[in-house]
Amino acid sequence: MKSPGAGEGPGAGEGPGAGEGPGVGDGPGVGDGPGAGVAPGVVVGSGRVAPLPPMPLVGSVDVGVTVVVAEPPHADVHKAETKIVVSGKRLRRDQPSVRMGAISSKHRAQNARFSRHESATAVPVVYILRAVSKHTFATKLRAVGAVISNRIHDDPLNITLELTRRCNARCDYCNHWQEQKQTEQDLADYVAVVRRFRPFSVTICGGEPFMRKDALDIIRAVRAEPGWRYVSIITNGWFLSEDRAQKLMDTGIDQINVSLNFPDDRQDTDRKLPGLFKKISHIVPWMTERGATVQLNSIIMNDNLEDVVPIAELADRWGASVMYTLYSELPADNHGHLFPPDRQAKLFSVLDDLSALKRRRPHVVANAQWYFDMIPTYISGTVIDGCTAGKKTLHISPQGMVRPCAELAPVAHYSEYDHRKAAPVSCTRCFQACRGEVQAPLTVSRIVDMLRTAAPPSRVTPPTT
Repeated sequence: MKSPGAGEGPGAGEGPGAGEGPGVGDGPGVGDGPGAGVAPGVVVGSGRVAPLPPMPLVGSVDVGVTVVVAEPPHADVHKAETKIVVSGKRLRRDQPSVRMGAISSKHRAQNARFSRHESATAVPVVYILRAVSKHTFATKLRAVGAVISNRIHDDPLNITLELTRRCNARCDYCNHWQEQKQTEQDLADYVAVVRRFRPFSVTICGGEPFMRKDALDIIRAVRAEPGWRYVSIITNGWFLSEDRAQKLMDTGIDQINVSLNFPDDRQDTDRKLPGLFKKISHIVPWMTERGATVQLNSIIMNDNLEDVVPIAELADRWGASVMYTLYSELPADNHGHLFPPDRQAKLFSVLDDLSALKRRRPHVVANAQWYFDMIPTYISGTVIDGCTAGKKTLHISPQGMVRPCAELAPVAHYSEYDHRKAAPVSCTRCFQACRGEVQAPLTVSRIVDMLRTAAPPSRVTPPTT
């Protein structure tokens, strides 16, 4: 992830979606299952969502958790849920089964049966590989210690600190900018949040975080709090002049996430900020040239399907990576960017293209392959449960209230919230990267991907002056 990431959150890319935390997951990994004749099914978390008939085992590796991977003998995926309780109402139909014949075999509902005993090393391994790949050996050792401490104490993996709901963008899929000004915590409150929960990673977001004049001070204070943590920020890029970008880099921030849904001036229209793309196209390569880790956060929606792969190619030229997240109507109840049935085949084709690009340039596309593989399953109407919001990931509002995620209502003030006692959320209404990346299982191929990103070749196109 990019550091924190899967995608981008609501609003001008300042939510907790792609881009928060190192953007990697901790779901069950691959393991050795029984032989041929097993009856696998798609299982996410502890719920079976797509049972399949018996089929032969085609591969397994033991890394501490059990999984049976099989090749389906036909292209039918039977739903476990016949009552639609998820988002995308226009795309989801109350049908007993979904015909997946038009979907590439690699995108058929992941035919795997996961056991629920989690590997104690799943999360740490991936987070360490992803988050500290560019750091010194000494820093890597500190990161290892931080992850071990995080797991021993059962602390959250990531906390998103929402500095403000104010935003200078006017996205039609986010309502932050329409809200009245709210009370906002002081610097000391944000430090207190970090001190209380001791997360492995912290994401600074908004609204647009640079609407607050003390944003850099808050980042410095979070960085200065004793202990090791991976710190990132999500911004729409408007306020990143060279001077502010340099000051941001000087805070020691680990990752800078910039929201981008279009690879040209249509980004200006998307955010209602004339001149925005010109700013982004200058400052992103400017920062990567100077050693910053920059990730583009991009929403996959009906409007930009033809631009999804070009955005990755642009990130590559700029020396950045990109984290994609599937569009959700939840932030502003806007169904206009969802995928109509006649566009779903195009979506699945784009996912194939992204997967191919990820194999060629693994440091560019930051998503886990599992996330891409599961999007067709979600779009088909299959319920995917197992979201870890409220336990492994927390969202702190400007008033200091804990939201399990940015789309759920506040449940308690941070000073009173105990994530260890919190009940798992039952919501299955989105499949944004902020949940999909965290749920992605640890596999050998995923570890290899992380290792391959340790020293990405320079692809920066020098910015024009």
